[in-house]
Amino acid sequence: MDAIDNMDATDNWVEMPQVGSFTYKKCSYFYQRWGDPERPPLVLLHGFMQSSTSWEPIAASLKLHFCVYAVDFIGHGLSDKPKNPARYTYEDMVASIDYFLRKVVCRPSDSASKPSNLANKISRRVASKPSKRAFLLLKSLRKTSGDCAGEQSVRAHVVGYSMGGRIALALMKTSCDVLASVILESCNLGCATDEEQQEAAKRNSAWVNRIRKEGMEEFVNYWETLPLFETQKELGFDKILHFSRAANDPECMALCLEGAGKQAMPLSSETLTNIEKAIAFQRDETHSQIVALKQDETRSREIAPQQDVRFQTATTKQDKTLSQANDSEADSRKGIPVLYIYGDKDEKSALVAQKLSAVGASVSAINVGHNVHLEAPMLYLREIQNFLVGIDQTLWD
Repeated sequence: MDAIDNMDATDNWVEMPQVGSFTYKKCSYFYQRWGDPERPPLVLLHGFMQSSTSWEPIAASLKLHFCVYAVDFIGHGLSDKPKNPARYTYEDMVASIDYFLRKVVCRPSDSASKPSNLANKISRRVASKPSKRAFLLLKSLRKTSGDCAGEQSVRAHVVGYSMGGRIALALMKTSCDVLASVILESCNLGCATDEEQQEAAKRNSAWVNRIRKEGMEEFVNYWETLPLFETQKELGFDKILHFSRAANDPECMALCLEGAGKQAMPLSSETLTNIEKAIAFQRDETHSQIVALKQDETRSREIAPQQDVRFQTATTKQDKTLSQANDSEADSRKGIPVLYIYGDKDEKSALVAQKLSAVGASVSAINVGHNVHLEAPMLYLREIQNFLVGIDQTLWD
């Protein structure tokens, strides 16, 4: 499956978003892109019955600091709307975004496709003094290290709201090597027990039947009466939200609820374990091979004649290579920072925040409801800025 990145370029990318599509499993997925492609990528994942357009007010500010992508999930927005249930499973929706990250967002540039200085130096080390361990290190670095060539030379910051946040949760298991950070907004962690999973399946089944029987307009009327969306009635554009939700294809929304609803997620205990591992993410294979290479060099020093000038020169070069390997090791062992943003009027999200904080995620509460980025965009952007600057001060230059 080859990505089709058919961007409609404009002369002024700063003012207008570019639009494009990629193909995954014979389905076309629409996305928008704002900002300078040379800046770090940031991907926005929308909620259920929304689309990439819901992010436009946020993208207008984020594009000053990032190359911003917003993608339409399958069945949403301008992406294809197949009636095949297999395209709407939780696993397939996660896989489509993983594909998007790897083939479109984090695709290596021409310059990134060239070997890095570290890779070149270790290549010369392998050529001049062959060692199986050195060769394995070189292979591993080329495959997994962000310092070397390969798909991981660029990593993306991912922001997910509600359903988009639930997709981002799974990416922390499938896509750690292409993630720079993850920002979750008002998403749940899945069900706590098998019994709760069955209850969620029963509730979503009732919603699915309602969609198929009454159509989108009536379902959206009901949806907007849920306590979760009570605060959105105070927004000046609630009618626009209603129209965008009601414009969705009813069968696609029904399939999405059936295949990717809360009941389709792993249990919350498994999700929390995955998050904890992602926050402490390490490339153990690369680390162990760097240690082995150091041990090889130590043994070489012990058996080689110290008075040999040629050996001393070679040792100096190897020390420099190992020093850079140490830098690569430190970089490759960095975890994936996670921020959870929620409205403190959203009681369920407040409980999620407590659980995420316990496994090492940062949390931030804003005095609004479920949809923080629409209800309080400036405060939302401030929290994102504070979080990302804490990771890398250059991100908000």
